[in-house]
Amino acid sequence: METFGPYIFGAIFMIVLGNFGYRLIRYKSVRGMFFGAPTLSKVGEVECENQGPVHVVIRVHKLGANDKLTHGVGLEIVGKSIASYDMMPATLSASQAKSLAELLERAANDSTAT
Repeated sequence: METFGPYIFGAIFMIVLGNFGYRLIRYKSVRGMFFGAPTLSKVGEVECENQGPVHVVIRVHKLGANDKLTHGVGLEIVGKSIASYDMMPATLSASQAKSLAELLERAANDSTAT
């Protein structure tokens, strides 16, 4: 009787690879795959204050439409150090992006915030 172990691992690998390919074609880029929507343009980036050896950058992207959003904003939070790279995507609707902008504006202007 044959063993089916190699076929099972091969099938799982093909499913994962097929999902990756489908999302890459659907969202037109690797970054779009992470956001779940096509990236239309990079708006800009802000370098954060260094946290010791870790260098953090926040990039803002304009996103196209997907199943849930008519358009949106993508935040790409990147942390780099000597031996690591960490990227965390966050997808926001237009109203969520405006709420975040208000909170950031309020925090930046309020000198008494704790």
